[in-house]
Amino acid sequence: GVRVRWKIAARTDSELFGEEQSRIVVSLEPARLGELRNLAASRQIPLRELGVVGGDRFFIEDIVDLPLDEVAGAWKSSLEKAMG
Repeated sequence: GVRVRWKIAARTDSELFGEEQSRIVVSLEPARLGELRNLAASRQIPLRELGVVGGDRFFIEDIVDLPLDEVAGAWKSSLEKAMG
C-alpha cells in the first residue's frame, strides 16, 4: 500500500500522469532520506517527498482511497477486459 500527501496545484490528471518531464519514484528506508536529499541537492535535482509505503490501501489525499487488492485486480485484468 501507499499513503501520499500531495497538494496538487494544477489539473489532477496532468500532475499524476503528465509526461512533460522525467519523473522517478524512489522508495527507501526513512533513515536514508537525508542521504537522498543531499544527493539530489548536490546535483540540483528537485526532490519531493510523496508519502510512505505500507498497509493495505492505495491512498492519495483528496483524490483516491481504495483497497490495495482492488487496485491490484484492476492492474492485472484491465487489458484483458478491454480486449474482450
